[in-house]
Amino acid sequence: DRYLAYAQSGNAAVSVTLPGASRPLIAGSFTEWGAVPMFEAGDGRWTRSFHLRRGRYEYKLIVDGEWMTDPGNPETMVDPEGHVNSVLV
Repeated sequence: DRYLAYAQSGNAAVSVTLPGASRPLIAGSFTEWGAVPMFEAGDGRWTRSFHLRRGRYEYKLIVDGEWMTDPGNPETMVDPEGHVNSVLV
């Protein structure tokens, strides 16, 4: 239940299903690891769009204060500090 869309305009959208979550955040290399809110899309789904250049980006979700990888995205990588992050391409 996750999708990532990339349009010619450079817009990327991350959408995750997190039933019961209250106001999840997303942080990543494209936000300089500053947490930004996701927006409720209904039925436990949350989404956030970004204007990005084509490339590879690392990110994590912050759900109820806990940092976690995207449960719907199997693509991850380990950063130099040993943290596992989700990857957006």
